[in-house]
Amino acid sequence: MPSPDAKITLTTVDPKSLKAHPRYLKIYGQMNIEELVEQIQLSNWINPILITPKQVIISGHRRWQAALQLNWDSIPVEIRAFPNRLSELEALLSENLARPKTREQKVREANSWKEVESARAKQRQEAGLKIDEPDNLMEIFSEGRKGTTRDLVAAKVGIGSGVTYTKATKVVAQIDTETKAGNEEWADAWRSILNTVSIQAAYSLLKLPRKQQKQILDLIATGAARTPKEAALLLAEEASLDDPRLFVPGDLAQVNIDPNLTFVPSDLRWNGYWGRVEDSRTQGLIVLNLGSEMLQFYSRDLVEIDEPSDELLQVASKVLRLRSLDLDELEVALLDVLQQRLEFTPRQLLHLEYLEKVLTLPQLPGT
Repeated sequence: MPSPDAKITLTTVDPKSLKAHPRYLKIYGQMNIEELVEQIQLSNWINPILITPKQVIISGHRRWQAALQLNWDSIPVEIRAFPNRLSELEALLSENLARPKTREQKVREANSWKEVESARAKQRQEAGLKIDEPDNLMEIFSEGRKGTTRDLVAAKVGIGSGVTYTKATKVVAQIDTETKAGNEEWADAWRSILNTVSIQAAYSLLKLPRKQQKQILDLIATGAARTPKEAALLLAEEASLDDPRLFVPGDLAQVNIDPNLTFVPSDLRWNGYWGRVEDSRTQGLIVLNLGSEMLQFYSRDLVEIDEPSDELLQVASKVLRLRSLDLDELEVALLDVLQQRLEFTPRQLLHLEYLEKVLTLPQLPGT
């Protein structure tokens, strides 16, 4: 809402004389206005556009673009004088609060709200006012909620927590980096992940090595995959098909998943454990018996145990069988230790023998 003493003038101007607010384009970018053009063409009327005395649009960019497309030579405007650029930015953000936005737009909007509040806080400090004065912008729009500035701006634009907002800002920064480097297809791929999949999916991709990022982004940019997970699965499958290692039922293999490839569905908690290959007929996939469950792994995620010793084969047979029984925490812990080793101490073997006797003792009547 304008202040009571704000100078406001209602008039009409040639839309060609107006200029888009530079922050609007940075936050919201180019918008699809086809439907709006049709609506305005049918009604032959638009709401007044809010502008500054210097012909800069504060609110009504889409209406302005529609008027230009319709070749109108006159549109209604409301000219409002703002005391400074910060007030202009605050008005622009306030006027666009209710509009539908992508996650990227919400992040860019939150960045601008954060800028407004930082400037306001500095002004209050210079004026010797307390930070919690009633005119504190963040206190007003947080509706009594407490938290850091990032938490409050995140809530303001509907992103969620401050932590989620921080993750999203890093993804948006990457979009800008790709755009600046001329990698428009990758920038669009990042944008697609952020806006149509999730902030976490985009942030997880950001943590991968650049080589893997590029492979995944290429698949999404070409339409071969929609999400990073789908892309990672395709890459893992291709790597498995090219993998010269062959596994046959009965082989012992150790799980060795690359922790950087976070989108692979194989259960990372089994990393370092060995199991017995049960099936390798499915192209590129190996079914591994881990005792308590059967899981599918790509061959690239497994390391074959060459020429296992007789002792290892005997221990493996016992451990995998015992894993299928109802175990308590101590029993599981012992088997965890054994299932991550290829050689064993005499004491470990004695513990295994004792555990085997306890777990396989016949139940007495009435117990």
